[in-house]
Amino acid sequence: MKLVIIKMLFFFLFFSQNIYAQPRNAKELFQKGEFEFHLGSFVEAMDYYDQALKIYPTYIDVFFAKGKIYFWQKKYQIALEFFEKIIKIQPKHAESLTYIGVIAYYEKNFDKSIDFLNKAVAQNSNLTMAYHYRAESYFEQGLNSLALTDYTKAILLEPKTAELYFGKGRLLMLIEKWQEAETNFSKAIQLDGRKSDYYRFRLEANFMLKNCEKMQKDFYFLEKNHPETLEISYVMIWIDCEIQQKNQPKTLELLTKTIEIDNQNIDLYLKRADIYEQQKQTQKAIQDYTKAVLLRENDINLYKKIADLYAQINDTETALKFYQSSLMIDEKQPIIQYRCGEILLAIKNKKEAKPYFVNALNMDFPLDKFDEKAKKIIKKEIKRKLKNDKK
Repeated sequence: MKLVIIKMLFFFLFFSQNIYAQPRNAKELFQKGEFEFHLGSFVEAMDYYDQALKIYPTYIDVFFAKGKIYFWQKKYQIALEFFEKIIKIQPKHAESLTYIGVIAYYEKNFDKSIDFLNKAVAQNSNLTMAYHYRAESYFEQGLNSLALTDYTKAILLEPKTAELYFGKGRLLMLIEKWQEAETNFSKAIQLDGRKSDYYRFRLEANFMLKNCEKMQKDFYFLEKNHPETLEISYVMIWIDCEIQQKNQPKTLELLTKTIEIDNQNIDLYLKRADIYEQQKQTQKAIQDYTKAVLLRENDINLYKKIADLYAQINDTETALKFYQSSLMIDEKQPIIQYRCGEILLAIKNKKEAKPYFVNALNMDFPLDKFDEKAKKIIKKEIKRKLKNDKK
């Protein structure tokens, strides 16, 4: 009997040691995997993790470590499998709940994302990642006030993370709080001055604040360090800023460069033409307005502008053609009718001038605005019309 008891006791001790030895050996392998992971040796880390799981198949720390590696490799479905394994074993594992919520966000399943991130925050109220991506999910659903609250909480937890200030600034722009947005973008740049998006968004905020001086600094930075980010829309803002600053040489330089990239952008030609006109470079202004009218053929104002400029340089025949082109689009323009008559009268063509003067008068162009020669023609026409009416 004693021998049986001794054998049973020996077996129990051996079994107990074996049970505790397995997790201990698995932990050593896990720690080796963590060491390799922190060195950036993911393949070696995964090998140690797999060895640990052979010894301890439900090792939560290993599941989490493998899930994170797959997540950072953007293999979200594989990562999700490991996080879900953890939840089955430990339903309140806050970090795994967070990653499941973030993966749902990337899959654009925002309801699911918010649901899991709510569960994560309920278990651990200090998870910056959970607040960050819950804010992003709220943002996607248009729940701006909730998103703003979560960004504020995330920043309180990690006040030195530039991405959080950028996200909050972007949201503040959406609700038109431009100054607060600018402040957050500036903080993001202070923490991480390498990302071009931070500068791009800050210059947009400063554009809304009409702060050209600050905008110019960001433009010059982007032009020097990230020229590929300066899309046409941003260059257009830059051009407007230089125009506000009355920096005509820089504005012309930008306009000319941009027209080389986009020669179908009518706004570029119009802005450059306006500057040429201010500088009394009439021929260059005419060229740009003419290119603009080719892009917008039914713009009456463009025909009038070109005609006015030709009239300024005494090319009255060409001016007349452009005035007449304007009338072909819309003949109910008394001033243009009058100007056509005026030009024809100046080149000794009373017969052709007369109908234009009549049209102008019939369209309520005041008689006292006619010059003396035009008045004589129109008065004769009025007398002739009165005689005909009597007959």
